[in-house]
Amino acid sequence: MKNISPEDMKLLVEISYMYYEEGAKQSDIGKKYNISRSLVSRYLKKAREYGIVEILIHDELLHPYYELEQKLKKEFSFKDAICVESTDYRPAQKRRVANAAAQYFLKQLKEFDVVSITGCTGSS
Repeated sequence: MKNISPEDMKLLVEISYMYYEEGAKQSDIGKKYNISRSLVSRYLKKAREYGIVEILIHDELLHPYYELEQKLKKEFSFKDAICVESTDYRPAQKRRVANAAAQYFLKQLKEFDVVSITGCTGSS
């Protein structure tokens, strides 16, 4: 941790507590401490940098494989990774993979992009 005085640490904790636990607005915190709202924002950012505040997003229901995707990206230096639920029923599994791939593909497209799709048959 960077050098920070105990007084500054106390201030960061107090501001963080007011904002995250009490739900105070940044402008109200600024008034209490006689500082600008933008300085309150910078203090909240410092509190995260110093580890005083940790923001944890629970999206397991919306996206249960987020952590796995992040690990894959880091381990293999992938730009992106998409994981879908696996089942033993092959047609349903193929549809899940196809839907995930289609959603990813659509997010990558930019205006005026041109896409060409062709089919091929493989020989065994």
